[in-house]
Amino acid sequence: MPKRLYCLVGHEHLGGMTMNKKRIEQKKKRVLLDGFGTIEVVIIIAVLITIALLFRENIIAFARSLIDKVFKPSIISEL
Repeated sequence: MPKRLYCLVGHEHLGGMTMNKKRIEQKKKRVLLDGFGTIEVVIIIAVLITIALLFRENIIAFARSLIDKVFKPSIISEL
């Protein structure tokens, strides 16, 4: 869904329609809150990267053990 940008042009006039001050303030708040979701996503990604770096060795050991179990020579020779 495309984000809407509102441009306030002199004398409380927006896109050919006169609006009262309360509605103009609501439009301003909408514009300011559009970027809030982006900040949340960036923080979540930063936390995930930090956790991955802290537990890097454990994650690698776990992945290797899974790969070793899945690709055991005995299983491959049976195919």
